[in-house]
Amino acid sequence: MEEFKPGQRWVSRSEPELGLGLILETDHRTVTCAFSAAETNRQYAKADAPLVRARFHEGDTLRTRAGARFEVQAIFEVDDLLFYRYRAPSGPVDLPETELDATLQFSKPQDRLFLNQIDPNEAFNLRHQSLKQAARLAQQSFRGLLGPRTALLPHQLYIAHQLAQRDAPRALLADEVGLGKTIEAGLVLTQMLQTGRGSRVMILVPEPLKVQWLVEMIRRFNLEFTVLDDARCAAIEDQNRASGDDPAAEDAFGPINEYTLADDPLSSEHGLPPAAQSIQQPEAKPEDAPITASALNPFEAQQLVISTLDLFLDHPARLEQALACPWDLIVIDEAHHLQWTQAAPSDAYRAASQLAQKTRGLLLLSATPEQFGLEGHFGRLQLLDPIRFNRFDDFLLEQARYTELAGLIQTWQARTADSPAARDALAGRLNAPNTLSDADLLHQLLDHYGPAQAMFRNRRAQVLGLTERRVQPAELPSLPAGSDALDSSGIAATDPRLHWLGQLIGKSSDKFLVICHTAASALAVEKHLRLRLGLKSSCFHEGLDLIARDRSAAYFADPDHGAQALICSEIGSEGRNFQFAHQLVMFDLPDQADLIEQRIGRLDRIGQTEPVSIHIPCPQNSELAR
Repeated sequence: MEEFKPGQRWVSRSEPELGLGLILETDHRTVTCAFSAAETNRQYAKADAPLVRARFHEGDTLRTRAGARFEVQAIFEVDDLLFYRYRAPSGPVDLPETELDATLQFSKPQDRLFLNQIDPNEAFNLRHQSLKQAARLAQQSFRGLLGPRTALLPHQLYIAHQLAQRDAPRALLADEVGLGKTIEAGLVLTQMLQTGRGSRVMILVPEPLKVQWLVEMIRRFNLEFTVLDDARCAAIEDQNRASGDDPAAEDAFGPINEYTLADDPLSSEHGLPPAAQSIQQPEAKPEDAPITASALNPFEAQQLVISTLDLFLDHPARLEQALACPWDLIVIDEAHHLQWTQAAPSDAYRAASQLAQKTRGLLLLSATPEQFGLEGHFGRLQLLDPIRFNRFDDFLLEQARYTELAGLIQTWQARTADSPAARDALAGRLNAPNTLSDADLLHQLLDHYGPAQAMFRNRRAQVLGLTERRVQPAELPSLPAGSDALDSSGIAATDPRLHWLGQLIGKSSDKFLVICHTAASALAVEKHLRLRLGLKSSCFHEGLDLIARDRSAAYFADPDHGAQALICSEIGSEGRNFQFAHQLVMFDLPDQADLIEQRIGRLDRIGQTEPVSIHIPCPQNSELAR
């Protein structure tokens, strides 16, 4: 047995929780050891003392009495005392073992074994069972779908499951308004992150929806995204320059500190604790400061990013920075704004196209994929799969053949006497044997025709549990010829729709969402209701800044002291959810049916519990009224 010497460090086998002991004195029969971490001394018989010599090794990380951590580079012994050499900023330091921190813990298995730090069998069995359960869960196909705070709706889980089976999910999520495209995208990216198939995600949304997406990702999926705009990017770059840190290191602002969620109305709209009035942003970077894609790249600072395509259009260097980073998944919301024509794709489409080539996964979200025609729809499909969708003329020819194909499929699915012949015709088109199962035949038809697996679209009529729609036209005399005739000059006061709208809102206690085609119309209507009729109303349009929009929406959402009516423009209301209300007024009608559906979808969506009443003013005895 090693001799005890004053100043040496020993550890008690029977009481390892005492920490490192220091030999104070010894004689021919006993040894006294001080355990300063436990503020106690122990005296043992030398012949059977339960002590073991504390010897550390090169590469171990230790602490001094002052609490400074260091890594052992060399060990030597002088007069039976151990010295540990490490490198400090001022040069090599030889630390005697007497200066080691007495609270050092032993974590290596062999050290714990030698010190008799053995856990009970129950603890081992618990860890063993936990690991077995973790391994079992890791093999489940629904892994990643259990944690989110969402309703388990079959159509959303189906899309998430289908995309989870792909190595790189690339799809257009085109569910009708209100069926949960945001939730579907969140389920896909959550499962991808939890299964380890990706770690870097960027979500590109319209400017008004940045905070909404940020809150949804935190509240429903516990994912902390960073919102990047130019001011935020400049702040990260300036901080990295000042600190000299690696640009890829996480910035000190934290993942969600761009938007400080402090007491405000935004919390009531999104169901969070009081936390959202002010949106604090870093000061903007000087205009003349150079930006390069290679140095101090703010897109490398975080794994999960929310931004806008407008950032890339206004600051092309930011697009270069984003392109310089690897991405596992990019999500683009309201993708119908990516307009494409054979002659001249839009700038937003060009930027999205460059990003689409740099990411493994790509999700495009749009409830109205054909809003701007087949050319735009084809362009977005081309972003997802440029090999399959490479010629617009071929796409048109394929679209023209769908009528006949759809008739055969409907006959087959109808299960009538003509169904077997229709099935054989479909199998013949695929050169498939007649013995092919119905499920495999349907799967191959999806693969061969149309957007195949590149597009998922759920329709309201196919999703159970949605509420009833009650259309209530109101016949009025002498409507103005154009919906844009309203302004602040007095014309608004004479419009018969305003008198009708004031009566409709005034005789009810319900909340009303009023949608106009333009911001000018929305401003004039809101001014008339508030100033002339004394109704509590608020305005929401694209001309407002982000804070003003959130305050207007939260004022409308307040159930006790909020506005009774929210007057929105067409673009300003895009992407917003107001399912707590069930009275919708279409002050004017847009030209496209898709826009009408978008308007209704602001209220008629998953979570709506009341029938949705749709009020439409129209001329007396007109075709619209009938």
